[in-house]
Amino acid sequence: MSKEVKWKGFSKDIIVLDNVVPQEMADKFETIVTDGYFPWYLIRDIHAHKLTDESNYRIVYDENTVNTIQLGHDVFNKENVDKEINSSIYNEVSVICDHCCEQFDIRPQYLSQRLNMLGQNLSIKEGKYNTPHIDSRFSDSYSMLYYVNDSDGDTIIFNETIDEKNKKRPEKLTIKKTITPKKNRAVLFIGNYFHTSTNPTNNDKRIVLNVNLINLNEFEVTTQENINV
Repeated sequence: MSKEVKWKGFSKDIIVLDNVVPQEMADKFETIVTDGYFPWYLIRDIHAHKLTDESNYRIVYDENTVNTIQLGHDVFNKENVDKEINSSIYNEVSVICDHCCEQFDIRPQYLSQRLNMLGQNLSIKEGKYNTPHIDSRFSDSYSMLYYVNDSDGDTIIFNETIDEKNKKRPEKLTIKKTITPKKNRAVLFIGNYFHTSTNPTNNDKRIVLNVNLINLNEFEVTTQENINV
């Protein structure tokens, strides 16, 4: 007996939903991650060496890019063989993610979950944004964002997608959609869209739960008999 997995293709493009989890849950989660004892770690938007690595075609650095400093907190990474779960709030994050996926009508297999916090940056001018990128190396994945707090600093999704055939960075980016962070709002979009964030200029912080996943409903598994003639 052998199993063949057939990918049925994406059924969604970009979806934005508000009030995706119960308000009490949204309030509690915001309180947890903004507590003074919550462990945040200093990271770059994109590591500097990746910007100049031409073989890394999942990022774009153009004249509008600002490679900013941010705070991060890794929660889960399926590719980390030694330790997939990296956070004490994994259970709380999982509940948030599962609620979001239920609203989007998808059956998730999570690839990664991470919290990102961007601080206010008054040097960000109109038209500037952080480094455009694609999160996952899996072309059949989704990106999902859950906004933890109200803030400015839009998410930008570009029209351009990854070119798996030529493995080249796009020469120019054009904006497809912008989404303003709003507490208890979630966004789901096809994982091979280039996208990025922008720093807040009016609010002091912008906190997002960044999730990469596969929708298991979009895969079909068939079983076949192996017959030796």
